[in-house]
Amino acid sequence: MKQKQFPTRFWNKQIKRATTILNVMRVVLLLVLLAFLMIMQFTQTIPQDMVGVAYQNARLLYFWWVLYAMLAVFSYLNPSWQQQQQKNYMPDITSVVDISMILWLVYLLGGVGTGLGVLVLPFLAIACLLNYGQYPLIYATYATLWVLYEIFLKYYLQRTDFLAEDSLLLFNQVALIASFFVVSLLTSFLVTYAVQADDDIEESQQAYVRVDLLNRIVMNRMQEAAVVVDRKRRIWLFNRKALQYFPFLRVGDSARFLFEIINHWRNNVHQHFEITCQLNGKSMHIRAIPLVREREQFLTLFFRLEQERQIEAQTVKLASLGQLTANLAHEIRNPLSAMRQANGLLLEAEEGNKVTEKLCHIIENNIARIDRMIEEVSLLNKKDRVNRERIDLEQLLEDFRQEFVLTKLNIKGSGCFKIILPISARLYVFFDSYHLLQILWNLCNNGWRYCSKTRSSLVIRVREQDENYISLQVWDDGEGVSPENQSKLFDPFFTTQKQSDGTGLGLYVARELAHANKGDLRYLGKEKVFELILPRVENDKS
Repeated sequence: MKQKQFPTRFWNKQIKRATTILNVMRVVLLLVLLAFLMIMQFTQTIPQDMVGVAYQNARLLYFWWVLYAMLAVFSYLNPSWQQQQQKNYMPDITSVVDISMILWLVYLLGGVGTGLGVLVLPFLAIACLLNYGQYPLIYATYATLWVLYEIFLKYYLQRTDFLAEDSLLLFNQVALIASFFVVSLLTSFLVTYAVQADDDIEESQQAYVRVDLLNRIVMNRMQEAAVVVDRKRRIWLFNRKALQYFPFLRVGDSARFLFEIINHWRNNVHQHFEITCQLNGKSMHIRAIPLVREREQFLTLFFRLEQERQIEAQTVKLASLGQLTANLAHEIRNPLSAMRQANGLLLEAEEGNKVTEKLCHIIENNIARIDRMIEEVSLLNKKDRVNRERIDLEQLLEDFRQEFVLTKLNIKGSGCFKIILPISARLYVFFDSYHLLQILWNLCNNGWRYCSKTRSSLVIRVREQDENYISLQVWDDGEGVSPENQSKLFDPFFTTQKQSDGTGLGLYVARELAHANKGDLRYLGKEKVFELILPRVENDKS
């Protein structure tokens, strides 16, 4: 048998309210009965047909009152015992006890002929309610058996003659029995309908929660800041990225800072548009997508910093260029090699001709520049292929120093290049060794180009920044980067050298490689140094 799934939130609240009403009914019934018994003891104002039976059953009435009072107190202290369990496929015993107690009271007061049988009806209704609309016929039949038992006692066991006035009483009893079934079935139908409606509401709420959660996940994973507003500038939804730009956002608040944008949308609520404007002191590009459905009109705004858009466009451009260069490098270098060889042969053939030598020198410089540009742009494709490893920084720097001295300096000029390490224990970083050497070569080449080439004119200084990072600074005794060029220093294709000497990609590629290894590269204007931030090996104390 398939288990019936009852509501767990809304309907349980109604069950708790029904148990509270049931307890109130019990207390009221106890107070009324107590007043009845007190009046019966001291006055004769009670209808005579009830007095005799009441006096006869006085002790049982007092016993009933005490027993029902105990039931009421226990139900008040333990309300959960009155609630039907979801796995219970039988009528609830608490409902049966209530119906039995009320029918017993009616019998002690003279039977259903006194008209007190209607007291059972509200308890039948609450019994069906507490059982989620189940077993209405069982409860109604159980109450009917009590009435039939009374008829059986009166007219058969007591052998009372059936009088003419008893026909009206019998009709009332039949009507009472019919009312048992009507009330039980009607309550069951209403409860079942309410339970089904609550199930539908619960499913709709769960579906809404799931959709809302998915919307929030999707919105929070977007690279753009998103804000949804209506025609009255009221904010309905936004993602975490939007809070980075506008930390004052709150759902339901008025987006006054979007006044001009929303006014522009109101002129044509169906039109998509893009606009660039100043918001919160920042230049932003905004894409506006309206959502209009009958009476609902919303506007979804996507924000991007204009600077980010330009950087992204530049990055895409360079990535495309790097991919193209990687594919064409072999084809380009083959003719370059042929041109270099032909240029050398021409120089040998025209040896002594100064004009020819000058032209060949120009050709050679431009061939070398193209070759360097291809090599540097090709590094953009290699930044995603990071092979990070544990590196002994002191050993790597010493090997690099020896190679740099042999390549760029002569043995006598080795004193121009100096490395300063901290006195503490050896330092280990987590970095791609090939990428680190590429960055060092770029920085030291630039430093050597602009330094005075005297003793200690080019210095690499290493220090511990904190427990997670190590700072590597490259300093030279040159003039440093001018303030107006510092903001453009890492822009691609920006160079302060002659066109024939530099490509403008070296520092850009170096910083991209640093970022790919979870580090950073920056220029400190006051100290006139390039600082490379290297991630330290975790938990390394060696």
